[in-house]
Amino acid sequence: MKHQWQTSLADLYIDQEGTGWCVFHEQAEMDGQEEAEELQHALYEVLTYTAVLLTDIRKLRRVSKKARDYFTTHVDNSVQINANAILCDSLLSRTIGNLFLKLEKPDYPIKLFTSMEEALSWLRTYAATK
Repeated sequence: MKHQWQTSLADLYIDQEGTGWCVFHEQAEMDGQEEAEELQHALYEVLTYTAVLLTDIRKLRRVSKKARDYFTTHVDNSVQINANAILCDSLLSRTIGNLFLKLEKPDYPIKLFTSMEEALSWLRTYAATK
């Protein structure tokens, strides 16, 4: 059973506790639909094994509007996700991210953190492994 995936933008894996991880590569840039599709496919693979995800965007350089639009319009409703904790590197990033989340309003709990320990603790409250 495969529990590690790699895309041009990120490494994805499932840890011993059943948490899915998406860790962006250094200076990753998601410019368009092709990168978004590749990442989304890998995320769906991870989510076939777990329903909680920690997304580490600390090294992510930028995401284009075209890529963001792809993620918000191409959602597979059959994929279960209980929660997504997003790890960012500063209070400013967290504040900006929270503004975007208020506009997008996903169907599952999602929260931004600057502390990995707090993010993992929050995810454990939603951890119902598939």
